[in-house]
Amino acid sequence: MQNVAEQAALKMRSSVGDSRQATGNSILVIDDSDLTQRLLGEILRPKGFQVHAALSGEEGLRRFFETRPDLVLLDVVLPGLDGFETCQRLLELTDVPVLFLTSIGDEDSIVRGLELGAVDYIVKPFTAKILLARISVALRYYVRTPDEPPAIAYDDGYLRIDVQERRIAVDGKPVKLTSTEFALLTYLFENAGSVLTFAQILDHVWGWDPADRTNVYTYIRRLRHKLEPDADSPRYITVEHGTGYRFEKHI
Repeated sequence: MQNVAEQAALKMRSSVGDSRQATGNSILVIDDSDLTQRLLGEILRPKGFQVHAALSGEEGLRRFFETRPDLVLLDVVLPGLDGFETCQRLLELTDVPVLFLTSIGDEDSIVRGLELGAVDYIVKPFTAKILLARISVALRYYVRTPDEPPAIAYDDGYLRIDVQERRIAVDGKPVKLTSTEFALLTYLFENAGSVLTFAQILDHVWGWDPADRTNVYTYIRRLRHKLEPDADSPRYITVEHGTGYRFEKHI
């Protein structure tokens, strides 16, 4: 019987030829499997990515600060620091998008990874096409052109959203959002007044299967606790039951 890595190899090799073209960003792969490292290199380098490798959580942290990648692919099971602790340490210091890429696919692990601030959680085996699509989504929302001019997008005296500078303030105090939280808030804000369905949110922010609503529920709850005067009676991020969510302006 094929193990998970071998299954992943077959799926990734079978689909790498028709995957979308990437744009030359750098990716750090933190995974202790030589096979996974080799396969990801075969997928990512032909698409223009520069790929850096680390075989443990500790090495991954060192390599991150040496290479400053645009995105991190991270396994859960690692020697020394596991993937969850590695993710937590990374996101305490940077807002780099982290995508878990692992064979650990139980619901509690997925929720834990997302609640730590990971952009995505991909379970092996997977196809190259899906992996590249999710990387593309992450880079589209979390890598900002450095010469974009600052602009205040919204300020009602309580909530202040500066999209281009990626700054949020509540009642005059800065609020730190993870990359995923910021991407979700931006998408809701840019469509203020309109109900965005679960499928639209998942596709636009994560590129995930619209049948999986776990990400939406988790991150809406986190945004409300950070932004709302009363998370249990939200005034900014409201729900249309059974359909989706909308952002309400108050100016």
